[in-house]
Amino acid sequence: MMRGIRSGCGTSAIALVAAAGGTLLAASPATAACGPTAGTSDTYVCDSGTMAGGLTDTVGDNSLTFPDGGNGTIDGDVEFGSGADRLDMRSGRVTGNFDQGSGIDIFEMSGGVIDGAVNQGGGEDIFRMSGGQIGSLNQSGDLDEFYMTGGRILGNFNAGDYGEMSGGRIGSVSLVGSSNTFLMSGGTIDDNLTAMGGRGDVNTLTISDGEIGGRIGTNNAHDHVTITGGSVAGNITLEDNSDRFIWNGGGTLGGSVELEAEDDQAELTNLNLALTSGPTLLSGGTGTDSLTLTDVDWTGAARITEWESITLSGATLLDLGGEALVLGDAGTQTGSLEITPTSVISGAGSASGSISSFVSSSLAQVNNRGRLTMQDGIAGDRITITGNYTGHDAVLSLDTVLAGDDAASDMLVVDRGAADGSTTLAIVNAGGTGAATLSNGIKVVDTTNGATTTAGAFAIPAPLTAGAFEYRLFRGGLTSGSEEMWYLRSTMMTPPEPAPTPADPTPSPIPAPQPAPTPAAGREIALPTAAATPPNGGAAPLAPVAASTLAALTPQSPPPPAMAEAEVVPIIRPEVPLHAAVPPLAQVLGQATLATFHERRGEEDHLEKGMAANSWLRIFGEHIDTRWDGIVALGFEGNLYGVQIGQDMVGREWSNGHETHFGLIAGYSRLTGDLSGSALGWSGLEVGTADLSLITVGGSLAHMAASGWYVDGVALFGWLDGTTGSYRDTGIEVEGETILLSAEAGMRFALNDRWNLHPNAQLAWQHVSLDPAHDGLAGVNFEDMAGFTARAGLRLEGELGEQQVLRPVLTADLTHSFGEESAIWLGDNRVTTDPDNTTLEFGAGFTAQLNPNIRLHGEGHYAFDIAGAEQTSLGGTLGLTVNW
Repeated sequence: MMRGIRSGCGTSAIALVAAAGGTLLAASPATAACGPTAGTSDTYVCDSGTMAGGLTDTVGDNSLTFPDGGNGTIDGDVEFGSGADRLDMRSGRVTGNFDQGSGIDIFEMSGGVIDGAVNQGGGEDIFRMSGGQIGSLNQSGDLDEFYMTGGRILGNFNAGDYGEMSGGRIGSVSLVGSSNTFLMSGGTIDDNLTAMGGRGDVNTLTISDGEIGGRIGTNNAHDHVTITGGSVAGNITLEDNSDRFIWNGGGTLGGSVELEAEDDQAELTNLNLALTSGPTLLSGGTGTDSLTLTDVDWTGAARITEWESITLSGATLLDLGGEALVLGDAGTQTGSLEITPTSVISGAGSASGSISSFVSSSLAQVNNRGRLTMQDGIAGDRITITGNYTGHDAVLSLDTVLAGDDAASDMLVVDRGAADGSTTLAIVNAGGTGAATLSNGIKVVDTTNGATTTAGAFAIPAPLTAGAFEYRLFRGGLTSGSEEMWYLRSTMMTPPEPAPTPADPTPSPIPAPQPAPTPAAGREIALPTAAATPPNGGAAPLAPVAASTLAALTPQSPPPPAMAEAEVVPIIRPEVPLHAAVPPLAQVLGQATLATFHERRGEEDHLEKGMAANSWLRIFGEHIDTRWDGIVALGFEGNLYGVQIGQDMVGREWSNGHETHFGLIAGYSRLTGDLSGSALGWSGLEVGTADLSLITVGGSLAHMAASGWYVDGVALFGWLDGTTGSYRDTGIEVEGETILLSAEAGMRFALNDRWNLHPNAQLAWQHVSLDPAHDGLAGVNFEDMAGFTARAGLRLEGELGEQQVLRPVLTADLTHSFGEESAIWLGDNRVTTDPDNTTLEFGAGFTAQLNPNIRLHGEGHYAFDIAGAEQTSLGGTLGLTVNW
């Protein structure tokens, strides 16, 4: 009930208690209106019943309480005066307005309803609401405070100076005082949040949670708006003056963010803003404005407009989305974009992403300390910068089809400005299989409308490889107008001199030779130039050849007729001669293992007559230096060694004095050494090492006549195994098989009682089959290789002493290898080597009978080429035969 000195209203459930003296006056049930004025500093309590006609007390410091659990109603307005008035409403209802008047007033509400407006009037008032409902709130223009954790304001909250909202619901908020602050960490504003102020005022609006169904707007003051959570369905507009917008960590914006006139700042941090979850527009408006994106993922350049300075920092990814990023406004005309070391601008998936100025006649400035990327696995994207581009140890990431001229590639386009500084191109091969470039090459940086580039503006960190080719980066092409552009080329070339036309006696000038490339970083060998120092003692610049000679390398795409005679130096990657050497080296290893009858068995009489009674062993070694003809002009220098054992399984002596022996053979041999070839524009360049081993098993059949002739046949099957490795730590594992067949015949002629001349001939056939491999850069496939080796030799044998214990031997052999060329495939590139050669070999040795059952033989030889592939070798063999 209500108690006080005023007369009650309604039934006896309502009474008035005077604050002074606390005297209780019984209310008359018949009284219908409030009682007389009770003086100042009155306290009112309404816990039940209804007071008709409202409550008015404009004198003193008044207090009105609706206690917990009550249901009292004031039917009408409540009006207090200029004192320090207080409302504590936890229940009940006021059907009209509530006016606290001027003075320092306090309004606290946790329940109940005020159907009308609440007006706290002048003075520094405080409003606290945790429950209940009011029609609207006006705090006037003094320094008022507002705290809301629950409840609802149906209409507008107007004129607050400092407000905190963590819950509840408000129709709209209009902060019209000077230097307003509003902190929202929860609750809902159905419509707009606005803050006004003068030129010298500062409005601070912070949204960390909650929902705003309309827009945020400010005017004239210096406005600071911070979003860290929650949602704003409408636009955010900060008009006039120098404003600051911060969006950090969370929240969603459904409309645009527009910082209008004068010099504004915006800072966005730790946000993932796809096209569907970010603002529809982020505008700096007129003035000199700055935007900083830190750890932001943003898609769509057209949503960012009218900023004179944009900085991408942290792990920011700005995806242009095929749109134009326009810097500056109509007044400033242009601006700059700063990409810090860990930030990225992406133009992937688009052929039209661009960065330009608001006024087309002005040039934008892009400072890249991070990365521009167009990589998405598909070549053909573009980023166009209309203005100046400066790389500061920057990265440009591209997809490029590493093939021939004009192959598809992502591209940076510099329009009308200049590109300088230092930018590394990180290029991924988008399916190219390698080919010779016979003109400008593959364009990766384009210049238009007079744009320029400096000599060191772009580089690649390491050579690019595809198939047999290595691609290097060159500034300038071979055609007029391409001098400022950047290309990848797999050749160094100068087109043929055009013939003068009859009408013009002065021939057209030869296009300038291509400039020397910028050396790639790391352990790389520079391409040859006129003043270059060879990278090793044996290397020399490779002489140019006609482009038509490269047709074998790229059989799917031969050079066009117009370029067929252009002078070309192919940039073959160093792994190519390394891999191409494997088949001919396997052939060398097989031939050394096969050897000749005398190298394996000594003399014919070392084979004991009768049944299988012969075991034999030989060890052999050789130093080889050889050069094969072919596209990559292979060279090998190294050592070969091995061991071979045999056992005659069947031996027979015929009635006519002839002998036949059948035996089994097993052996192991190994070849190791250094490889060189034509690579990177050098001839004889040391490219790496090879290590091959061969395990063989097979059989032999020898037949000897009493008259001095013999025939010998051998069949071996072998398993090849080994590795190759380039100086760049790339190589392959070698596995394969080989078949070796040999037929040999000879005849002994006695020159006198001490010397015999022994002419002999041999025909051998070898087949090599190698498994596919991969060197980490490209697949390597080997064509099967088969070839013949024919040998004609003379053997001069002496007999010293009556017992013939020691026999000196001199040999001379003419050997010719012929057959299929060896070929390997790297992607679509076929690399061939011609193993054919003719060598002349001279040797000297001995045979010795250590006792009736043990015989020893040995021989040293030196061979050199007289036709075909260059070859020299120095080696020897030592054998032992035991007759059981």
